[in-house]
Amino acid sequence: MAVTWIKKSEEKGSATLSNSYVVINQMFADKFSNSFSALLGVDEENNIILKPLSLDESESPKYKDSVLLKVNIFNSFVRLGNTASMKVISELLDLDLGKSGLKYETIWNENEKALVVKTGGGK
Repeated sequence: MAVTWIKKSEEKGSATLSNSYVVINQMFADKFSNSFSALLGVDEENNIILKPLSLDESESPKYKDSVLLKVNIFNSFVRLGNTASMKVISELLDLDLGKSGLKYETIWNENEKALVVKTGGGK
């Protein structure tokens, strides 16, 4: 008997990009619970990709030229980065983060073991 197992719908969370930090809601906080930093990347659709790294991975020569965001874990959210890293992100995607920041949908990419912030290139 051939069985096709039905997967539940894709889980979605949110992230707020401000001038100082990326704040991720509780939905994917567990993915960053054992991480020291997050590797910053951009995909072909100009979405932000955040890959959690352990302390050992963060110190690896493999990532020496990469932008790494410091991870701070709180009860109901995860905060990543600092003002300098947010300047890199805003310039890269041509975003005006303003005082209140911009909120985007997030999904977890299981293949890459990374969080996708669906900016779609910004504006």
